[in-house]
Amino acid sequence: WSRVSHSSNIGKDITMVFANGSHDLTAARFEDDEIEVTVVFGNGLIILPDDINFVFQPTAVFGSTNIPSHKDVEGRKVVVDATAVFGRLDFQFKPSTRATEEKASPSADSLSTKETNF
Repeated sequence: WSRVSHSSNIGKDITMVFANGSHDLTAARFEDDEIEVTVVFGNGLIILPDDINFVFQPTAVFGSTNIPSHKDVEGRKVVVDATAVFGRLDFQFKPSTRATEEKASPSADSLSTKETNF
């Protein structure tokens, strides 16, 4: 068994096979309106930002998917195809860190070319 941790932008799929893993997606920019999360013979924890509407389509075969209640927010919806086969897939919601990161990294317009003398 291996342990996987991930935190960044994501594509369309997250797959864990013979692994236990967690993926913190609170800073991720969801490029698609649908993502697939699959766990086979393992356990997975997916941490999602609470400022996006997620619509879950869970499937479990000799396993479980655990989805907490979540308040609806205005804006776009992302469909999550969640599949657990001989494993467990848990979801959590936490505040998004995207806004914090965007404020911390200056945009190209705000960069100055001022010279500094020592």
